[in-house]
Amino acid sequence: MKINYIYIDGYKNLNKIELFFDNNSTVNALIGNNGSGKSNVIEALTRVFTSVYNDSVVDFVYEIHYTIADNEVVI
Repeated sequence: MKINYIYIDGYKNLNKIELFFDNNSTVNALIGNNGSGKSNVIEALTRVFTSVYNDSVVDFVYEIHYTIADNEVVI
């Protein structure tokens, strides 16, 4: 699986955050100052994919585009 795009709004200090990932790279990194929300992005992703797996709902707005087995999925 390769994440292409993330939008998160309303999770901890993440408000209207958009992240675009380089499709030509095999590795992407989140870089920022302490307290800028890097860990919160990972936590939000964990909550989103856990909710998809458990068929439950999260309490923030998100949109994620990812590619798996050459198919693009949008949740």
